[in-house]
Amino acid sequence: MSILTKQEKLIIFHAGSLNKPFTEIEKQFSILFPHIQIIRESGGSNTLIQSIIKGKSADIMVSADFEIINKNLIPNFATYNICFAQNKIVLCYTEKSRYQQKINKHNWYEILQKPDVTWAHTNPDYDPCGYRSLMVIQLAEQFYSQPRLYSQLIQNPNRYIYPTSKELLNVLSNNTIDYIWEYQSVAEQNNFHYINFDDQINLSNFHYNSSYKNAIVTITNSSDKTSIQTGKAIIYGITAIKNSPHYQSAITFLEFLLSPQYGMKILQEQGQPVLSPAFVTTKEEFQALPLSLSLVTFI
Repeated sequence: MSILTKQEKLIIFHAGSLNKPFTEIEKQFSILFPHIQIIRESGGSNTLIQSIIKGKSADIMVSADFEIINKNLIPNFATYNICFAQNKIVLCYTEKSRYQQKINKHNWYEILQKPDVTWAHTNPDYDPCGYRSLMVIQLAEQFYSQPRLYSQLIQNPNRYIYPTSKELLNVLSNNTIDYIWEYQSVAEQNNFHYINFDDQINLSNFHYNSSYKNAIVTITNSSDKTSIQTGKAIIYGITAIKNSPHYQSAITFLEFLLSPQYGMKILQEQGQPVLSPAFVTTKEEFQALPLSLSLVTFI
């Protein structure tokens, strides 16, 4: 790993679903590199990327959907996008959720339509988990042979939308909402119960990408531009921002995060599934990688 001695800051924007593992990563990184002060901002990946485009200073961007880095930051703001982690969508609940003793992967959509049940997801315009939650419902319509299931659920008056994962977790924890859609890693980190869906609909398995792509959600960014998100297996991406104020510190962080004995180990210990080895998806990105990131491959 690169050794730096000059006191520096390092500004990291990251998906809200990485709050807990990145808290531990920051702690361990600071032990090895006390001269680098990490400043983290978490939230919906779409929102964070738009703030970078609008001029907000950042050195590292970590997105829960690697493709929105490709679409929005490359080539003007970044030259590569490293795929390093994965996840799956689950339906979370607590001991106080209505019908929690009856719900399972076969009847969940019936429970969510009960008049006394409330449920929620994050805003798909801001957060990949939001549009992925809608994709799971779309895929479930065909998987369970339930015509109009998607329209029935999204038109449900007891469906609520929250801007960020943090707010979503709070309303489940304080029993304001009965069920929320989240990543499995987040469910486990917060000790929630959850419904573990079949791979055909939970967006976890690359082998089902040909069927995942049948799920389509249109989102609108902060500049009122619309884009179409197509279903695919969940992959997280990370990049260093070009011309960032602390670029060398950003590379040092990437080395730490992608190291099997440091960052990748911490992610796994925190319940966040990783991709080993981490990879980029184009030859151009592979050629743009710093030489110190030799563990990253090209797929």
